[in-house]
Amino acid sequence: SVANANLLYGGSGATVSYEKYSKANDLVAIAKSQVGKTENNTNNIVYNSDFEGREVNGSQFDWNVVFVWWCFKQIGASSEFYSGNKTRVLSDIVSFYQKSGRYIQKGQSSYLACDLVIVNAADSSGTKQQYLAIVSEDQVDNTVSIVIGDYNGKVCELKAELNSISGG
Repeated sequence: SVANANLLYGGSGATVSYEKYSKANDLVAIAKSQVGKTENNTNNIVYNSDFEGREVNGSQFDWNVVFVWWCFKQIGASSEFYSGNKTRVLSDIVSFYQKSGRYIQKGQSSYLACDLVIVNAADSSGTKQQYLAIVSEDQVDNTVSIVIGDYNGKVCELKAELNSISGG
């Protein structure tokens, strides 16, 4: 399926210093290996259990950002995501990357596998929401493949159109 996407930051590995860690392929592989995983109840899924240190259930436990944190943790690169800190709040992530100077404006870069991006996509009710996603394949023409956690309660790989990019 195709998401109508605003890709707000990332681009050419700018979001994470994978030249130093050479873990870009590992990040993409772990994210893609999770595609199809679905929460058991309201937000009850392994990523939240690992993040909280216990099994959780409830609407306050959105796991979109937590999924990306978990992927970094699995490849031994926790310090490369949000400086090793934990949050489930997307605006915290955006603010962090803007303040750290790792925000790339629209049109300044192509999107490469392992970049982190913000995507606007409609959920199952048709409501547009913002999601943190991992680019799973290098940009081709006007689309980019992404892996999103907690998209309608599961991990999905989607093709995102670039015509609504705000930055990247």
